[in-house]
Amino acid sequence: MNIELHIDTLVLQGLGAHHQDEIRAVVERELGALLSREGLATSFESTTTLHQIDAEHLHLRADSSAETIGIQLARSIHRGLRG
Repeated sequence: MNIELHIDTLVLQGLGAHHQDEIRAVVERELGALLSREGLATSFESTTTLHQIDAEHLHLRADSSAETIGIQLARSIHRGLRG
């Protein structure tokens, strides 16, 4: 399976804009790794473009790093994609 992942816009409500580019890069990296390792739901077996994915609510500490936020967000998105 060939997976191409690109996040054009990442909307992070409740977080300041100061780390959004770094968080987006971490989400792309981590989500790509999860998809490569664990795959997608069968409903995505053909070419699919998603314009929006709603992730579950995350509970983050105020001092969470961009790395931690990105990994948690990627895992949340992956759970949503796996159904």
